Order: sequence, then C-alpha cells, then structure tokens
Amino acid sequence: MSAKKKAEILEKLRDLSRTLPVLVPAVVKAVHESDSTCTIEIDELEFKARLNAAEGSEKGFILLPEVGSWILAGRLDETGDYYQVLAFTSVTKITLNKGQNGGLVIVSDLVSRLNKIEQDINSLKQVFSTWTPVTQDGGAALKVASATWMAQQLTQTTASDIEDDKIVH
Repeated sequence: MSAKKKAEILEKLRDLSRTLPVLVPAVVKAVHESDSTCTIEIDELEFKARLNAAEGSEKGFILLPEVGSWILAGRLDETGDYYQVLAFTSVTKITLNKGQNGGLVIVSDLVSRLNKIEQDINSLKQVFSTWTPVTQDGGAALKVASATWMAQQLTQTTASDIEDDKIVH
C-alpha cells in the first residue's frame, strides 16, 4: 500500500473518530419529563441530555433516571454541549409511547381482586344449591338463605388498586 493511500485511510479514520460519540459517566441533576431530557453534571459542568433517540419525540421507550444517580452519556456533537443518556444506575419511571394508557397491571393485585369476585360468586352458588323452595312463602326462604351473602358487599376496584404507575404505556 502506498504512503498516499495510508495517509488517506488515516485521515478518514480521524474524521470518523470525530463523529463517534464519546462516552462519559455523569450524575443526574434534574429530570424534565415534559421534553424527555435531563440535566447532567460532568466534571462540575452541567449539560442537557436527551432520554430518547429522537429529540422532542414523546413516543418510544423512555427511562426517567433518578436524580442523583449515575448514568452513562454519549456526546452527540463536537462541542460536547449535548448528550444522549445511554445507561442508567437507577430509574424512577418507564414510559412506553407517551404512557396514555396508564400503568401496567400488577398481576398479584389483579389476581387477588379476581379471587374475591370468584369467592363471592361461589358463595352465591352455595346459597342457591342449598336453598329449598317452600310452598306459598313468597320467596321468604330464599331471602333468609341469601341474607348473609347479600350483607357482604364487594368494594369496587380502582386503577390504583392494581396499577404500577412507575411503568406506563
């Protein structure tokens, strides 16, 4: 390979290395959920860092780091003024595609609520299976048999009973 060709390759490698991100550890100083960015500190200087791949986009997969935690940031411009958060030590919230559908279901809490409903239905089935109709009582025997079941009211489930609001989709 000629010296000229080697020099050209070296120059192309230098150009490429200027465009590659520089990875640096940083501390999260503030999180700005509204625009999917955070303020980070590197060597006692503060910079803005975006939390998702496209600036200004609310869609996608966004991890919100905990203030005071360490992150790994990649430099996005040659001046070193703008960064992308790449890795997290601690996350406070995960948002998928704007989070408009609310939090994910906590399965164990949902199963517990479903079990209460199933137990209530089974109690009603027990009332009917043991009830014996009495001629000409106008349903009084059924009313007596079901009185205990009717007195036990179910509490209505709310989203907060079964929702993990730290992971929204």
